[in-house]
Amino acid sequence: LFYHFYASASLTEQQIDAFADHLARATARARATHPQAATGRSITSDVVADTRTHTDCFRHFVVHPEGARDPHAPGYSFHTFTQRRTTGEQIQHTRFGTARAGGPLWVYAPDLNAPFANELLGVRTEHYFLEVLDHHQQQLSLVGAVHATMLLPGSLRVLLNFEADGTFRSAEYKALGEQGADEVQVFTDTITVKIGKHAGGFRRPHSDDYSFSIDASAEITLRRTPGADAPAVTVARHNADVLLPRRPHLRREQFRRFPNRFFDTELNITLGRDWQGTAYLPELLAPTPIGPVLAARSARCGVCTVDGRLTPHEVHLTLTALAEPRTDALHLAGPWNLGRRLHDALPRLDVRDTDRLTVEQVADFAESVHKVFTHIGLPKDLKLAGAER
Repeated sequence: LFYHFYASASLTEQQIDAFADHLARATARARATHPQAATGRSITSDVVADTRTHTDCFRHFVVHPEGARDPHAPGYSFHTFTQRRTTGEQIQHTRFGTARAGGPLWVYAPDLNAPFANELLGVRTEHYFLEVLDHHQQQLSLVGAVHATMLLPGSLRVLLNFEADGTFRSAEYKALGEQGADEVQVFTDTITVKIGKHAGGFRRPHSDDYSFSIDASAEITLRRTPGADAPAVTVARHNADVLLPRRPHLRREQFRRFPNRFFDTELNITLGRDWQGTAYLPELLAPTPIGPVLAARSARCGVCTVDGRLTPHEVHLTLTALAEPRTDALHLAGPWNLGRRLHDALPRLDVRDTDRLTVEQVADFAESVHKVFTHIGLPKDLKLAGAER
């Protein structure tokens, strides 16, 4: 309990008594014990506790209050959560078998007797973890209904997202830095590069409301369209100067929606699928408010300039650090056909009707996803700020 007050010679006895009463009530609330059903930890599964180092999702330790989980019910709040320790719905795990690549295969859920009825079911091995959202959470998720995180050596992580009908949605290739990551996000006809992305969940002050915040220095979206149109900038928005200090994420009391998003620079470029040639980023940006020099704050190399080129085969960006001592330039590059290859090759699992799903189906799907990704998910022409090494 922290109580800050000022005292002066003009204080009255009535004010002093009111303060003493207020302080006594606040102290009593602070010393109140938790319900007996609660434990000291919201994550009691060691298997799930380890996954927390690889994801920004906070479903593992918070949950919508009982009776407030249907987004179509009156009074539903997208923000309101409570700690799992207070509801007694901590994640449980059990060993389900042996992974094809070796090592144990674990299954986890808040209730293993009803694995698809309480926000998520997960499959975990030494090489990945995959989670299926329940019916309500599928309707709320902005990035699909199934998520698989590939645990790769060093500072590289990959997140695969699938729609509820089982189709591939996107792959997020993350080069982790001390704070956040530099990402190449691959879709079937779009590549989005996020430089200096930092995601996190925050509890709003004086409430049980949470917000998920995404803060990135630069978001560059490149989208292919039918035809042979040359590359063209459709959005060039400059929100903040990266050379000036800025507190990551908006202040907690400023969160007004879920998720909260902030970008120093937003850039959208379109180009035709049949276009031939080479286009250079400085030339495309020169007529825009951004100008020919794009600066960003990279998670891997700090404040840098961003150069790049577009070809019919790939997107290739070069990050050159401005700080001393200078380091070698880092590269973020992805082939256009990677998203389509993943879409066509990855297995599918329709999870829209969770009443008909089985844990065996999800475990088999997870193992197949890992096998296919291992074969085609890391092509040689994919560059991820040095993390791919």
